[in-house]
Amino acid sequence: MQRNVGPVTSALTEGSSVVAPGIVLPDATAALPASYRVDLQRSLILADREARLNAGEVFRGRKGVILHSTFLALSDDLFGYSGTVFKTTYQGKEEVYGVIAAHVINRNKLEIRFVHKTFNARVYAEGKMITIPAEIVQVGAPGMLDVALVKFRAEDEDLFKPLPLSMQEVSDGDKVRRQGFVRGKVVYMPGRPLCENSEMMFASKVTGSQHGRPGFCGGAVINEQNELVGIHVGSQASFVTDDIGLAIHAKFLQVLVEAYHNGGEAFYPFKLGGQTILSMRPDEYISDIVLRDAEKKRITTYRSVDKTTYQDIEKELTTSSVRYIEFTVRRVNWKAVHHEEILEDHKHTLIHKNLVTYVYDLQEQKIISQSKYTKVKEGLLNWLQSAK
Repeated sequence: MQRNVGPVTSALTEGSSVVAPGIVLPDATAALPASYRVDLQRSLILADREARLNAGEVFRGRKGVILHSTFLALSDDLFGYSGTVFKTTYQGKEEVYGVIAAHVINRNKLEIRFVHKTFNARVYAEGKMITIPAEIVQVGAPGMLDVALVKFRAEDEDLFKPLPLSMQEVSDGDKVRRQGFVRGKVVYMPGRPLCENSEMMFASKVTGSQHGRPGFCGGAVINEQNELVGIHVGSQASFVTDDIGLAIHAKFLQVLVEAYHNGGEAFYPFKLGGQTILSMRPDEYISDIVLRDAEKKRITTYRSVDKTTYQDIEKELTTSSVRYIEFTVRRVNWKAVHHEEILEDHKHTLIHKNLVTYVYDLQEQKIISQSKYTKVKEGLLNWLQSAK
């Protein structure tokens, strides 16, 4: 996900050639139009970041610490994606799992890079990288709980030193470190301060341009007690400040573990404004949210809700006259493509049978209505498909 979190012109003041800390525009550029100077500023900032990235000052690998709790999920591109190995307890028994970001198995019609349901993983063992088989056994929704659970063969689990799973959420002021793979090479980012935190996701600063981090999704976010507290699932890009790295709270991995043991049946609370709006399955996601006033008139619409800490919505709930929250819930599905199972592209699914629209009353603190998929909608879908 790419979204600018600050205008590139914020570091450029009128009459000054300073564009960012340590970067100065030549005096000769003072007579250039402002738009030219902004473009030049952007180029210099990106060049500076790439230089620091290539010099190894941003990402520092520590093989002995990182590689034994990390794996590389091989995909159809050249590099693959990060994976993390953790341990947890289910019904009194310790179990070992891998986890990757769910969106890296999300088949996009315009994108050939993805991880299959069964795939090969590169792991560090006996002083070298080896390849072992792996399988995705439970999936979250790429547009919501963006993680997928992975199992290895029992004989391969001893290759790892899994991270202990923390059920405690990170708190404001905590510092975390991130580790994973970028372009197939191990990376390590220490001391990242938290800057956003919500029920589902949290954010901390990451250094280096977003285009310099392909494959980092699925990487571990670890606290100072060496516990797994999150999984990196995306970034918000800025040309002026450090990028913001988004992570799913690690406690949700336990929901996937429960779903794996119970035929996909497990639930977690989705909360807004401190209220539990709905109990959701890990493979469900909210595609649309409409905020309405006491007269049920629309105030704001959020479409394709994806990789957000929901802070914008939380803020609006406290500053506007919202009474009702209308939201549409869908589920992702596996589908057969050339004799292999691929996760459907949820962003391009218009209408399907796993769709429910709910209306939640903030004042009454309950769902007051729900509308399920109907034959009318099925007929509309058929008409849309035939019209292509």
